[in-house]
Amino acid sequence: MKWLFLALGSITVFIGLLMLLLPIPLGLPLLIVGVPLVMRYSTRMRDWILNITERFPGIHDTLSRIPQAPGKDQD
Repeated sequence: MKWLFLALGSITVFIGLLMLLLPIPLGLPLLIVGVPLVMRYSTRMRDWILNITERFPGIHDTLSRIPQAPGKDQD
């Protein structure tokens, strides 16, 4: 189940990044859905995203409240 959510989150983030280039901001909702999915199931991505957002306290606090999925070996 973990890999399914990671794949879904990664695809959503990728499509969201591509759609940010369009004149209509359709990629933002996809990023808002995809980033928490990836952060919940990947420890490495969670640490990377939280490290990048330390400069922006409001975003950092919001993202750091996303719970980590239970599991022994997180990627």
